[in-house]
Amino acid sequence: MNLITEQDAKQAAEQGLIPAIKCSILHHEQGRDMELVDLLVAIKEGKFGTSDEYCALCKWEKQNRNKCPLKLDCGGYCIGEWFAIVDSLTLFQLDPSNANHTAFLKAESKMVARLEAELAKALVAEIEEFKAKVEAEKKAKEKEVKTQCTACKFNSGDKTPCQYCNDNCSRFEPEEKKPELRHGDYGHHPEYGNAVFINPARCDNKGEFELEDGGYCSIDIRRDFVIFGNIFDDLKAQGEDLEEFEVKSTSSLIRFVQDQGVFIDMVVPEDNVGTFSFPIDSVEEIGHKLIRMARTARKKQNKK
Repeated sequence: MNLITEQDAKQAAEQGLIPAIKCSILHHEQGRDMELVDLLVAIKEGKFGTSDEYCALCKWEKQNRNKCPLKLDCGGYCIGEWFAIVDSLTLFQLDPSNANHTAFLKAESKMVARLEAELAKALVAEIEEFKAKVEAEKKAKEKEVKTQCTACKFNSGDKTPCQYCNDNCSRFEPEEKKPELRHGDYGHHPEYGNAVFINPARCDNKGEFELEDGGYCSIDIRRDFVIFGNIFDDLKAQGEDLEEFEVKSTSSLIRFVQDQGVFIDMVVPEDNVGTFSFPIDSVEEIGHKLIRMARTARKKQNKK
């Protein structure tokens, strides 16, 4: 077993909070899984201990001058789970009996569970931070929308109006944003609800948008229309067979596999536990692919 070294902990801390937590989890998992003799040898050779030299979180705290997330809950030097490890390891060194060894392993198991909970919280916080960053960038771009005069539609990069606009126009408005829509695009409008865009050139309909209540809307509602997808693209994609696929979560690669045409199994790495988080775009993709897998199974059942 390649035990976590002081250099390993330092490098993990330099990479950030999440790598530091993962390194700390591995260190305590190694303690949890050590046989009695291996633990004695590791301690004697100075390769294992409970001091901060092996703790990536302690090093992260010193490097970033931030409070370790474990200490936020206890307001002291460290949490109770760590003190339990120190006490049990001290007793084991004084009397390396099976009972003291077992007590130390239990203390390490509790520490691993606590660190895994902190890792889950850190991953959620990272996703929320990313979403906030994306939203801030989106708002910043919206502010950069050029303005134009309603009279002559003059538009300049530095937003300087022409003389006609100065003389005749009392206000400027943001340039209207209308997404390009294809026949069959569906989505949501804050006032009209869910709707499907119907290209007038392809269908003899009563309006460009068919609404969820069965009615039609001939008013151009593209400006505030949020596109979810295209019904014809979805039908084509969902008609293609799919028996398995992989998707990357924030912590590991996860596989979805069709099982005997009856079940769909989610396969995760054996060494990965805790919460699996996915970006919103990935969740929509997973949903579409799971539907394809279910329909593939149904087609096979019908052939029997």
